[in-house]
Amino acid sequence: MDQEKIALLREQTPVGIRHAITLLERTGGNVSAARELFEAAQIQTVAGKAGVPPEMAARHLQLHGFDIPAALQSIDRERYTVTELILRKHAHKPEEAVSLVLLALEKAYSFRKEYWIQPAHVADLNEWPRAVALVYEWISCKDYEGFDTALHMYPELMATLLQTTLELEEGADLIRRAHMRVLQLDEQYRLHGRPEVMYGDPELDACEKTFHALCPVIMEKLYALIQTHVTSFP
Repeated sequence: MDQEKIALLREQTPVGIRHAITLLERTGGNVSAARELFEAAQIQTVAGKAGVPPEMAARHLQLHGFDIPAALQSIDRERYTVTELILRKHAHKPEEAVSLVLLALEKAYSFRKEYWIQPAHVADLNEWPRAVALVYEWISCKDYEGFDTALHMYPELMATLLQTTLELEEGADLIRRAHMRVLQLDEQYRLHGRPEVMYGDPELDACEKTFHALCPVIMEKLYALIQTHVTSFP
């Protein structure tokens, strides 16, 4: 096979030597026809993988030098929003998906003003993004700073969101009972000055353990909420 033709075809298309030889053999050494054969095959592959018309596949392939992975990513970016792409990629990892959607929200609206998001920071958001941001942030605070600390961070709002938005009565009841117990312990500490009353309380520990077990369900509910109201997200 003519080495110059192989080199010329490889300059015009992203093919290896073996593929270039095969294409030239099939076209009788015609470089232009070999290039067209290659491009037609790439277009067919991308159109089939992405489920799009050949014209759309060709446009994205041309934009990305007929690189199939790059073209497929480009098509996805055109067809889907940032949130839809996150949900598609992390369909089996609800917590990771919700975390990434929250990051997308922060990037789009720049609402984080302190270490932890507060209700006032997201007051201007649509109902659904606001609920996702506040519920996820509350659970993050619980995980990083402790259940008792989170119970001092908008507990009634958290309970209301669980009860009304996510329809998790059990979670709302746990937050309210645990918050009431924390207030009782705070008062005991204020009156008696004994720090040990704040640690190892059986009732509070039981609430924390039960709530922790409920967190995967909460993440699934948040994921489903985002899916249902995806047009409200970036």
